[in-house]
Amino acid sequence: MECIEQTPRQRAEPGSLADRASPIECPCGPEMRPRSRMRVRAAMLVTTALAVAACAHEERRGTVAAPSPNDAKPAERSAPSARQQYLVADPSPSRVGPVALPLGTYGLHGLVVDKRRVIVGRGEPRVAPDATAEPIVGAAKLPGRFGRGFLFWTANTLYRADAFDAKLVPLTRVPSAIDTISFAPKSLLVRTQNGERWAIGLPGGERLPIAPLGIVDVQALDDGRAIGFDDQGAVVTSIDHGAHWTDATAQVKSSPAKLAIIAGDVWLIESGSGASRLDLDGRLSWFDEVPSDATTELRPPDPRWHGSEPPLRVAFRSGAALDDGSALVIDSGDLVRVDVHTGEVISVIPGRLPPDAQCEAVPTSDDVLFACISRDAGGSAFVVSHTLSSEAPTVEQTFAEAGLFYAGGDGALAYAGSCQGVAPSSAGLPVVCVRTPGGVWEERDLAGLASDAGAQDFVVARWVPRSDGRVVAVVSAPQAGIYDPVSSAFLPIGDDAREIITDGAPSRAALTKPRRLVRYRRGPGAVVDRAWSFGNGNALRGWQGRGGSVEITEEGKLTRSPYAFEVAFAGAMALGRSKDGRLYQSTDYGASWVEVATPPSGAEALELAACTSAGCDLGPFYRVGWAAQPPRVEPPPPPAAAAPEVRPTRGLELSCRPQAAVASKVVQRTGDSPEDLGLGAIRLPVSNAQNDWTYVRTPIPRTIASPVHVPSDGESEATPSLRALFSGFGTTRDGDIITVTGPNKNAMALRRAVAYVAPFDPLGRIVRTGIAMSDVVAAGRRAGMTVDEILAEDFTESGTVVPLTSPDPAAPSDIALHNIDHGLLAIVRGERVRVEIRSSQNSASVISGVLLPKDESAFLEVDPSGVGRVFKVGPAGAADLFDVGPSASETSYPANPDALAVGPTGDLVILRTPSGSDPASTLDPAFVIAPARPPSPLAPWSELRLADDPACKTEPGGYRAVLQISAPWIRVSTPELRVAGAPMIARVRWTPKRVCLEGFEVKVPNATVRVGQDGGYEQATFATWLVGNGARFARVGITEGIEWRQALECTVVSTGP
Repeated sequence: MECIEQTPRQRAEPGSLADRASPIECPCGPEMRPRSRMRVRAAMLVTTALAVAACAHEERRGTVAAPSPNDAKPAERSAPSARQQYLVADPSPSRVGPVALPLGTYGLHGLVVDKRRVIVGRGEPRVAPDATAEPIVGAAKLPGRFGRGFLFWTANTLYRADAFDAKLVPLTRVPSAIDTISFAPKSLLVRTQNGERWAIGLPGGERLPIAPLGIVDVQALDDGRAIGFDDQGAVVTSIDHGAHWTDATAQVKSSPAKLAIIAGDVWLIESGSGASRLDLDGRLSWFDEVPSDATTELRPPDPRWHGSEPPLRVAFRSGAALDDGSALVIDSGDLVRVDVHTGEVISVIPGRLPPDAQCEAVPTSDDVLFACISRDAGGSAFVVSHTLSSEAPTVEQTFAEAGLFYAGGDGALAYAGSCQGVAPSSAGLPVVCVRTPGGVWEERDLAGLASDAGAQDFVVARWVPRSDGRVVAVVSAPQAGIYDPVSSAFLPIGDDAREIITDGAPSRAALTKPRRLVRYRRGPGAVVDRAWSFGNGNALRGWQGRGGSVEITEEGKLTRSPYAFEVAFAGAMALGRSKDGRLYQSTDYGASWVEVATPPSGAEALELAACTSAGCDLGPFYRVGWAAQPPRVEPPPPPAAAAPEVRPTRGLELSCRPQAAVASKVVQRTGDSPEDLGLGAIRLPVSNAQNDWTYVRTPIPRTIASPVHVPSDGESEATPSLRALFSGFGTTRDGDIITVTGPNKNAMALRRAVAYVAPFDPLGRIVRTGIAMSDVVAAGRRAGMTVDEILAEDFTESGTVVPLTSPDPAAPSDIALHNIDHGLLAIVRGERVRVEIRSSQNSASVISGVLLPKDESAFLEVDPSGVGRVFKVGPAGAADLFDVGPSASETSYPANPDALAVGPTGDLVILRTPSGSDPASTLDPAFVIAPARPPSPLAPWSELRLADDPACKTEPGGYRAVLQISAPWIRVSTPELRVAGAPMIARVRWTPKRVCLEGFEVKVPNATVRVGQDGGYEQATFATWLVGNGARFARVGITEGIEWRQALECTVVSTGP
């Protein structure tokens, strides 16, 4: 077996950095075992195979099928290919990069870059013939039970392919953005960001039932093993492909966090620590450490590399080219030479510099300098030199603060601060420390500009150094110009140039504070600003913040380049991307550009992150060097076929027609409108010049309470139809407690007016009541608060409206008002109001409630993470009843908020509708959750009847609740009453066999009325809602200053599915 020798470029002068390679680079000799030689050979094949040719995808080759377990065998060694300009970038979870999958053969990887799929390996890369309409965000190998091949998905669409680069076959499109996918025993489980779940059959893409009931995550293997868990923490396992499930919750030490397939086994990762593996016999084996999952590594790591980012990324973001094949970087205190074509570490001088330092290379004619900042001990800066000699690198100069460096295109370097390591002089002169030939540093300032007003009046946008030690200040105020500290010459350039020279300046906030050195963020350009440099003679050239470039001649004439690209630059060299996705290169600070070749997937998906003299980091690709390869002219790839929408469940369909004429009331507008408009046709008082009274007016639109997933409101520009409105005198706080800004200043005398439209009332009646501050104080005292604590703020100015499940199934619902910030809960039964103060735990929102006998009520509160709690309010106050277990994540919380339901014997349960916008069905049923009981499924929504239907009147039992649904489960076939996509509410009695609909509210088209204003009329457009209660229906629009009602006659056309 042959030895991997150093190349000629590695055999540099004796004792130099390139000559100090560790023996690990050539592990040949009698002591090297065959297995070690095999690993070295495989590593070399992987690294040399990853170059992606700029012109490589012109020739199509056969597709690569998904590998079988026997496909993973060593590849034959091939001769190294020609050096390529574009390399696939290293994957990184924290930044844009390609999705990479190993394809079973050493050195062969499938890569997803934006909308394209590329296979890289031995020989030239292959690009898949088609492209998706949206960027591909994920890819996975299909298990054998699903026919093998590959799965790809965009934000909403799923595709499969027989091979990684084969033609895409569309599967289905889901309505919301995909969050994660997992392979259940018999389906693909797709979870979306709004909490919905969809079970998709493979390979056909048909919709299948979600199993087992209530599951939020599941993973299965081809051998039959499977683990799943629900958001209550229950864990189930199967060893027969999901035919039977066993409750394994008792075997788990803490709540489940996620599932993973690692090294051919399925694992349950716990939220505390540890993990459980499902064995072939069905038992869970617990381990105190989570096993590490093998990550896809395009380039084998080198143990000598200690950086958090891969060597190539560092080289193209902060290194410098040594020759056509290598670059020099400093990372983690080590001086490292990196092969820019393979990412291999050629040689290392370890541990000579502070390990926390962030350094950027500045190449000179005979050296590579590194400008560094360190944040230890309050922060400092320093410059490293002599990095190419046979001696150790030298810290040439140190500075007191972690300030900014400026570099010129000729190797010039300057530091925006004092050379002496102290703050600028007491006169506040902007100061710079510039490097002169030979490595001597000299200080310059604006003393020559000093006047009676002082030099602190001058603002330096940036310093521009030159390699001979000259440095000039680009001054932006009070007069724009160029100042030479040595000659004290000031060249004015005109105030109209001020914006141009400050565009892209390192810190515009710092420009007005010349005395203070600025600390800069980490990332490209955080250490060295190399945007401007000396050009021909004494002219200046530079880059602007938005991609343009500018030149200032020796005479002060300012010229802007006509080109404007999105750019990444390294001094004079830059890559620019045009709006139409073409790539250009400049080597003269943007004075001229030439179009160059793009990576195989095009330039649209590139992230122009950073460039150095070694090349560029472009997100999914690295670009090696600055050779201007000509562009290719290619037709755009054909788009993949469109995917069908996932099959929805048909909900209740009604046909409606007017039963009576529209009845409306309108309050004429004034100059104070809308502040003088109440809920409905009433006018409110407003502030005036006759007194110092102020008023509160807080409208509350019709919506649902959903603290985890925020629903869409239907995107209407019309005035919303309101549920409630708070009004009355305002309050202010000058001392320890609030004062009423009305005729009676006493806070205890305040009564906050509340008007609301009763839910599920086809008459659209407006109930007017109020919350007395005296009742608020009494409730607070019962909760243990002092009067001063209660009256420190006004708890009554706003709140969330929660429709309650009232005892009478034929009556409209009452409401509760919840102020999450202060814990105020007002239970409103008609005009009667009862107030409780409940300490807000984890910012929990009351989202559901039921009224109980004996003047009691119960509520469900949920915090933003999905943790729920049920509590009861009665004559003795509030008491917690039971908790609703936390979800594994926010995405695991159901798309629809849970509902608190009451059973026929007064028992309280949680009624869950995890199907979200899709009506509950046998594919994704609604179910009830109760303490110490497994989930119990309920009837499909297609079994719905109106509450007045004989089938409902003769069938007792079931659970009553008010549902809040993210999208309507009710449709209207009448064209002028088409239901909008806004959330709906419904009050139901739900049994395992039937759904009895007591009431509902869905948004329908807007209405318009004429409103008087300023002696004339104008059109007012507002939202309307179809309101049902049993067999009574009406279209209702109640908003500020308007009441609009029309009785309807509706019949059931269909209940689905």
